Amino acid sequence: MKIKNPQHFSEVTKEIIRESTSDLSEEIRMLLRGFYPESGNISSQEKLFKEYFTYIQKTYSGVCCFSQTHSDNLLWTHYADQARGICFVFDKEKLHESFQKNLKGSNYRMMHDHVTYKGVKKLDLRICKNGEFDYNSAHLFSKTSHWKYEKEYRFVLEKNKKTLFKLTIERFNPFFDFDADCLKYVIAGQRIPYEHFLTHIAAKSAAFS
Repeated sequence: MKIKNPQHFSEVTKEIIRESTSDLSEEIRMLLRGFYPESGNISSQEKLFKEYFTYIQKTYSGVCCFSQTHSDNLLWTHYADQARGICFVFDKEKLHESFQKNLKGSNYRMMHDHVTYKGVKKLDLRICKNGEFDYNSAHLFSKTSHWKYEKEYRFVLEKNKKTLFKLTIERFNPFFDFDADCLKYVIAGQRIPYEHFLTHIAAKSAAFS
């Protein structure tokens, strides 16, 4: 994590985090109660934000991963139970349009992009003069080079930043509907049991986990 302008950390920053969740460790709650001089203390800030964003990403965000190829044997080995699974082939543009249509009226937003393989990027966090903070999501679209063969493309679903920093009992739903015409065809693995194929062929939701 890289924190820009740590000197702007203030009571406003702590209040934003307090309003977002109470599900934090005792050490972090002590930081929020002001037992430590955390303003300008980068080490304390990093501990606080690391735990905070771990909670936020587990609670209010999800990633749905795709590959741009379906012919790599390693993909079938790693993700389709040694070719005993199936592969859904989507039209990317139609899938994106379908997701955006289904997002209307919700408290969520969706990002999508190719994954880069030059190492996992750090989360860049910027604290504004008024104590509020913002961040980018480049770390969610980066991996180390040994995963390069996957040629991965990701859709990331997260709670809208405008409502992210408000405590809510709303649970993150890891399933998101897509329109039927997004699915081009289904490839069955060479070793798939016939009963397994019939059970899973009717899936109509993408899972963000």
